Amino acid sequence: MGGNNDMVNSKKASLSLIGIGLAAVLLCFGVIFATDAILKEATGKNTEYQVFSSTNGHNLPFGEITVTHGAMLLLEIPYEMNLSSIDINLATYARVNSCEVDFTLLNNGIEAYRFVLRDARVLKDNSYFRLNGIDMKCQPDDTVELLVTTPDGEPGNAITFWMQKDDDSSQAETALVYNPTTGETTAVAATPDYRLNENRSYHEWLSRNYENHQSNVSVFCGLVAFFFILIIFELLPLDAFKNRRKKADETKSSIQ
Repeated sequence: MGGNNDMVNSKKASLSLIGIGLAAVLLCFGVIFATDAILKEATGKNTEYQVFSSTNGHNLPFGEITVTHGAMLLLEIPYEMNLSSIDINLATYARVNSCEVDFTLLNNGIEAYRFVLRDARVLKDNSYFRLNGIDMKCQPDDTVELLVTTPDGEPGNAITFWMQKDDDSSQAETALVYNPTTGETTAVAATPDYRLNENRSYHEWLSRNYENHQSNVSVFCGLVAFFFILIIFELLPLDAFKNRRKKADETKSSIQ
């Protein structure tokens, strides 16, 4: 009677192990097929992703952008990327300004993009203005500068942009007062409030983020595998296997 019970328990244990194995295989295939379907659907369809934000807020206006008081922003490139657009936090001093504003993007001293805003009356106060259609490949060690100038802005009819100034005296000077007439620059101990956006497919985004967080992903997968193994050992009736082996050894000894 005991032998029959051991055999039944052994069969149950084997069936449990087979069931868990099949469930794990089906789960893996489900994840693989779902991910593959998402990537196939997204391949070739590009979306803009924000890849860098210079500040967590703002508390200081740069000053009015006039004919002799322009701005040169030193942009930080986080990694090799295809820059597609820039959002810059502009302000109108809560008034209507009719001046023209020119935005010129330089990559290692070479003009790569230019946008002319003919009439500043279209701007909203204290809001991000997007410079679209840039399409510029750049590297982290590139010198990327954004010039903000005007041919007719003057005090009382000019815009500005927001910056973040910290109490830390070692803060990087990434905003410069730029005089287009003389080419002279003067550093400002503050960080302009801007965002960089990159145009890429979901597949590229997923690949880049996996590379950036590969160690975290590996640790997570290792933990999942560890707990999965623990669950298997908890579910398996190991006593049935031991009793069956013991019974087999006793039978073998009695025959001998």
